[in-house]
Formats: sequence, structure tokens, C-alpha cells
Amino acid sequence: MKVQRLDHINIRTPDIDATIQFYSELLGLRARNTLSMFSSSQSQWLYDHNEQPIIHLSTDSNASMIRQWPIPLLAAGDSRSPSSQTLPIHHVALCCTGKKEMLERLKTMGADFATNELQALKMTQFFTRDPHGILLELNFPAEE
Repeated sequence: MKVQRLDHINIRTPDIDATIQFYSELLGLRARNTLSMFSSSQSQWLYDHNEQPIIHLSTDSNASMIRQWPIPLLAAGDSRSPSSQTLPIHHVALCCTGKKEMLERLKTMGADFATNELQALKMTQFFTRDPHGILLELNFPAEE
């Protein structure tokens, strides 16, 4: 048995429409109704450009969303470390292309973000948070 790749993540949210808007604007993901017994107001899938479902949204009235944007990214030594804000899942990393376009989207959205250049891996990373406080790591090949 071998694990091939990450299939999807599930985000439980009190506001599916706002979550869809965020991921559509930032990452260009497209929402589709789920093929299940739930209505689109209870469950949605977000698809990448390859038509793969990668984020499953489901309603949860007990879930919380951070209503203020931009969401501050915290420095490594800050006592309010990101790990304490994201519960057990620290971050979600996505392989991406279109680094310049993403940089423009982050700026247009007024998102607080950090950039990390990993010369040894030939990679540029952008870090930001979604409206639920989930840390997103967006990885781009350095040659872009």
C-alpha cells in the first residue's frame, strides 16, 4: 500500500458562500454542488484547474470565521504563535503556478502575507490565512 497524494481537505464553516468567495478570488478554485444527499447550502466542493476536487466545504454552525481581513501573520517568536491559532492542522500547502498573478491577487484582496524564498529548493512561498484562520502555504517554482 502506498499513499499517492493528498486527496482533499475538509473545512467546516458557518458561511459556505463567503468561504467559496475567498478561495475563488485568491486561488481561482471553482465551486460545484456536492454529489451527495446534502444541498449546496450544506456542502460544496472546490475544484482546481485540473477539475480535481481539492477542498470540501461543509456547514457547521459551531465553526468560527475571522471576520476581519487582512488576517495578521504572526512572527516566529510571537506568543500567539500560528500553531495555537489553527488547532491541530497547522497549514495547508498547495503547489501553484503563476507567482506574479498570485502576488497581485494577494495585494488586490488586501491580504496580509509573507514571502519566503527557499534557494536550496528553488521555490518561492507565500503564506496567508483564510477567513477561518487556516494558514495557507502557496508554493511556486523559483524560475517563475
